[in-house]
Amino acid sequence: IGVFQRLVCLCVSRSSRIKGTEEPIMYKKWSRIRFGSEGIIYLEQRDENKILLTVGKDRPASRTLNVIQSMLQKINRDIMNGGLSWTIGFEVKKEVQPSKYGFQRGKNKVRTEILSFEEAKRENLKPWFGPEGQTNNNNEGFEMVTVDIGSFLKNLGD
Repeated sequence: IGVFQRLVCLCVSRSSRIKGTEEPIMYKKWSRIRFGSEGIIYLEQRDENKILLTVGKDRPASRTLNVIQSMLQKINRDIMNGGLSWTIGFEVKKEVQPSKYGFQRGKNKVRTEILSFEEAKRENLKPWFGPEGQTNNNNEGFEMVTVDIGSFLKNLGD
């Protein structure tokens, strides 16, 4: 079991403790997990070293980021003995002006950029930062979520 699967397990465990939460939808490299009235998150394993987190419109993005960070720290501490490291990047879609790149006039193209945690924070990238999203000041030291991953994984096979 890899980091993605462990992260999904922790999310499902947290979700199962929230009253009124529907069952998650899970595939090998993608999951949709509802946290009751707090909203929906989507986790996708892009490759062995990339996990994409998408937050539903009704979910507070900054809080979600804090929870996921806490879960990664728990996996790092409890399972990986401190050997796991990660970098947070934010996928941002930006319009490219037609005249600048010589494609058809009047039609803007969109390109995807990855912003570092520091860049996203500096730009007050919404909904993660700024007045609506007060994410922790740095990408470490988040509140820890207490979940016994060992017993959860053992019961997963039943």
